[in-house]
Amino acid sequence: MNDRLDDIFGDNLADAKPKTLPQDAASVRIRETTPDFAETCPKCRGTGRFISYSGRALGECFTCKGKGSKTFKTSPETRAAARQRTAVAKASVVADHQAELKWLSDTLARRDRLPEGYATMLSNFQSRLLAGRALSDNQMAVIAKGMARSAQWVQERQQKQGEALDVTAIREVLQTRKKVMVALFTFSLAPAHAHAHGNNPGAIYVKDNGAYVGKIPAGASTFSPGRDFDQSRLPALVEAMADPAAAVKADAARRAQLLLEDPAMTIPCGCCGLTLSNPESIARGIGPICAGKWGF
Repeated sequence: MNDRLDDIFGDNLADAKPKTLPQDAASVRIRETTPDFAETCPKCRGTGRFISYSGRALGECFTCKGKGSKTFKTSPETRAAARQRTAVAKASVVADHQAELKWLSDTLARRDRLPEGYATMLSNFQSRLLAGRALSDNQMAVIAKGMARSAQWVQERQQKQGEALDVTAIREVLQTRKKVMVALFTFSLAPAHAHAHGNNPGAIYVKDNGAYVGKIPAGASTFSPGRDFDQSRLPALVEAMADPAAAVKADAARRAQLLLEDPAMTIPCGCCGLTLSNPESIARGIGPICAGKWGF
């Protein structure tokens, strides 16, 4: 049969058979003469078995595949030197990007205020840099843009801060309570120790209508506005900090006028924000407990 096929197809049949390419003799010689370095598997310590924390053997070691040792083409010294070079390169990347890492850390500390996709991207950048892996030019451009924007916000806040304010009265009020509401502004005192909570021990946080708008740093008499602070609200804030009792009275009168215009509206207490239900308290704009605390 084969002879008949050869007569019909001739050399074409021979050409159709798979051919084995000759190997590079030099490469084969190098592989054959290169010594192997066998080392005891560090995971199973040469037993070839995976031992659980309870001491039970659960099968062959995943690292050495049950052999108890691993074979390398390079010596332990060569591999140790390579690991050292890699560690130095990673440390160099971290050292060269300290400013970027600080900005990433500060920005991700308020992750709840960032778009989810943006926060995830910044978190990935931070992980790569901490692992000693360089970022691409486009990735570094994203960080540079964010750092420039943050620097601009800091400059704008410093320009808005202005002159020193009288914060003595509001600090005295917060000595007896951790939080107080004055004319829609909520003042809350941060813990005195940084390890207790937050990064601004002793500072006074300020909210306007429930939204964070800035803070009064510990020991300072200036207001550091946040990005969401409405500059037109500064006079009302100054009044609330300088004389909280007078500001609460003025706010109560304003709420009483609003109630006359719309009897169906709800009136919160001017000091704690709880909805008032007693007609006398609604007319006054302040609940009886808060009224006693303020001396009304």
